[in-house]
Amino acid sequence: DALRATQLVPDSDRSWLAAADCLSEFWKLPESIQYYKRAAVLNSSNEDKIRAEISRLQNRQQLLDAANSYGWSQDMLRLALDVGKVDE
Repeated sequence: DALRATQLVPDSDRSWLAAADCLSEFWKLPESIQYYKRAAVLNSSNEDKIRAEISRLQNRQQLLDAANSYGWSQDMLRLALDVGKVDE
């Protein structure tokens, strides 16, 4: 389990990246961003890739927030983004 790996090997950027990827897949965007940031602190050589991923997740979060403000279902928007691969 990727989240557990961050507890077992807290100094491994790979464990934090794996956990961030898992959280992102489950649309836990703010949590995923925090895990990516921790991975970047642990290994600055991944910083550019991580920064791009954080930007993508922040864009997704903005879309979710906008959908919510219009009364749209976040599940519907998530499905549309997953199917259409809008932000990739």
